[in-house]
Amino acid sequence: MVIIAAVALVVLLSVGFATTQAGRADGSDLSEQSLMLQEAIGTTNEQTKNIEQMLSEATIISVTISNNPILLGMDTHWIAYDLICDVGTYVLILRKEDCDFTAILESDGKLLWGMIDQGVTPALFNDDGYIFNNRRVYAKRGQEIADSFGVNTEGYTCIINTELSNYIESLEDVLFIKHSLNLSFGDHIPVYFLSSDENTLLAVKQDSSGMNYLFSFEQDTHGGWRVSEDVLVAQSDILYISEEITRYQVNESGQTYGDAMMALSIETLPDLIYAGSVNGVKGYVYAKDVLDTLPKTEEEARAIVKKALSYNLYAEDGVTVIGSTGYNGVPLPEAVRKKYFAPIYPVNEKGQTYGIDGLAGPYASPPDLIAVVGIDGTEGYIYNSLQDAHGGHPPPQNPEEATEYMRWLEERKEEMRRNGEEYILIVPLYAADGVTVIGEFGYSG
Repeated sequence: MVIIAAVALVVLLSVGFATTQAGRADGSDLSEQSLMLQEAIGTTNEQTKNIEQMLSEATIISVTISNNPILLGMDTHWIAYDLICDVGTYVLILRKEDCDFTAILESDGKLLWGMIDQGVTPALFNDDGYIFNNRRVYAKRGQEIADSFGVNTEGYTCIINTELSNYIESLEDVLFIKHSLNLSFGDHIPVYFLSSDENTLLAVKQDSSGMNYLFSFEQDTHGGWRVSEDVLVAQSDILYISEEITRYQVNESGQTYGDAMMALSIETLPDLIYAGSVNGVKGYVYAKDVLDTLPKTEEEARAIVKKALSYNLYAEDGVTVIGSTGYNGVPLPEAVRKKYFAPIYPVNEKGQTYGIDGLAGPYASPPDLIAVVGIDGTEGYIYNSLQDAHGGHPPPQNPEEATEYMRWLEERKEEMRRNGEEYILIVPLYAADGVTVIGEFGYSG
């Protein structure tokens, strides 16, 4: 009974269930359960209500600081609690500084709500990403769904959703296949099986009610793909709700679109990654385009910087181009950065990292020595110190100092204009050892 209730909770969260008595109209009253929760974890009224809303189908009995092994190595900026409920025990993770909600997990580490990464819960990640969301897991579950129909996939190549375009060359065919799957909010991420002669493609998925689906496609005489058989449907004995595709919306072409930071692994990236807005219209880039071009070595990164690589920015339909963005303008989760930005910055004899700022991803820390081109064209490095980054002026620490910094900056620019100077500040350009001066670098106005 407990297991069934816990699964039901996951189903509700997967489909975005948001109706609860905690959401009172006046926005201030708290239920007795909320008051107990608030007293234990120190959240605000609004934060408490949001948490209770996520657990709308569970009754919280008690709250204690969690010592669950899944939290080994957790970053000290977070704190976790065991929520002992009538349907089981859940782990609630909050940001320690302001009790901001981070995630709710089952006691074994399966994510129910929110977001986690290797910094928050390193014990739940390996080289393939989140331990419940890696390629082997998806392949295994896709095979189980295929087996439920008695299909023999021996000799077939198993393909994960994000890999489909690597095997089906035509984007039109990829969109046709995905559209044929009728993906909707709550579906398990589809898995594909391609025959050895590459003329037959099977696709399987499961919906939020536990129904399995098998789709069959074959190539026509012109090399395109068409549906070859009726869709098979069968009730499954196994639910894969926690592996849902429902973190993202689905457009009319069957493509998923949304914020890549919600992905826990490469396999769970949406087809279209949100990368900003143009005139109020949300823009997306194709995940495949990004993954195919991310640098894996410093040499590749240098080439990309020189080429000023950019991607088309599409509307949610995946067709209408509304602009463009550079590769560093696409936010990617830690699991993807770790996989695709393979190299760690090299380290010199002083223990300092050096290389191109942005090589390790748009949200990673820059190296100690940043690669730049000096005033005379010499390639070298400058120190990534706060003072250098602010043009030699001490970095502001509060609003008053920020105002003072902006005033200083304007005065320095005016002085540059009067004196015909080209740079606000000139600093030494170093070799990779961080000691040998090989030229000068100028901060321009």
